[in-house]
Amino acid sequence: MRCKEIVGFHPRLPAATVKTTSFLELSGHKREEVIGRTSLELKIWEVAENRGDFIGEVQQGGSVVNIETKFRTKDGSIRLLLSSAEQLALGGQTVSDHRLE
Repeated sequence: MRCKEIVGFHPRLPAATVKTTSFLELSGHKREEVIGRTSLELKIWEVAENRGDFIGEVQQGGSVVNIETKFRTKDGSIRLLLSSAEQLALGGQTVSDHRLE
């Protein structure tokens, strides 16, 4: 399955702002299960520390392109993704725009 997904991340806000249903299809989660919860609470990252490393790379360089990431679905299976992200300013706050492929 190949999908493009845009998920918004902010270090002080719940991590996933789901913008399309492909994230839900890929992850196996229902919309109400992810709204208001962080990616750490959902255990989406195969290794939780990888989230911090990924966000750190985005914050340091302003963007990353086609970084291999391992994504855990609701049933616990792992999917290898190419992830890209860039920092955006929304209402004066920095937000990362994260695309999963």
